[in-house]
Amino acid sequence: MKTLNTEQIGTLETILLQKYNLKYDHLRLEILDHIASEMEVLMNDEDLGFEVALKTVFKLWHNDLQHKKLGTYTNTPRMVVTLWRRLDLNYLLMLLAVCGLSFSVVYAFDVEDAVAKGGIISLLIFNFFIITRTLMQVFNSTQKTVLNAYVKRGVVSCLGFNVYLLMMTFVSNRLEFVGLDWGIPVSMFLALAISVRLSMGSFLMKKSLIIEEKTLKLP
Repeated sequence: MKTLNTEQIGTLETILLQKYNLKYDHLRLEILDHIASEMEVLMNDEDLGFEVALKTVFKLWHNDLQHKKLGTYTNTPRMVVTLWRRLDLNYLLMLLAVCGLSFSVVYAFDVEDAVAKGGIISLLIFNFFIITRTLMQVFNSTQKTVLNAYVKRGVVSCLGFNVYLLMMTFVSNRLEFVGLDWGIPVSMFLALAISVRLSMGSFLMKKSLIIEEKTLKLP
């Protein structure tokens, strides 16, 4: 029974890191395990040498591991892009549901603009608590996983945009410059968009930390 030794497994990991820049710790370990298992099957069942099995297996994995060259997630492995796009779709669906419910309540009960604006400001302030929680989870993260990398991409932009929107909501009562007052519907939508993204990010960071804890327990 042929099995890969420590040096050969190190070669596989070097390829994943250097050729494919697979910097996500948990994903790299998982793929490394799959590739090693597939190579051992080829080496035993088809009596292939290490080098031949290596080329054969990586040829099968190449399309999933190669980086996307154009679009939003440039220089990211295609298998990671697939997951991130699925998360983006989930975010959009949640946002549509939350916005649909929120706007239905506002217009069904004919909420006054002053009350709606106060609600928007309260939501923007609440967003800072979610941002703080998410950032604490990010700082507690000791590994780079697919999930925390996705969250990090959005949390900084959410922070900056939340500050900007809060300032605009406050000053629009006193200033009449064009473009400063986006109106209740737009401001409400943007505040909800930030809130949903941050809430989703906090949930994903919980999952990421669980994955990290399991990874650290591996021998």
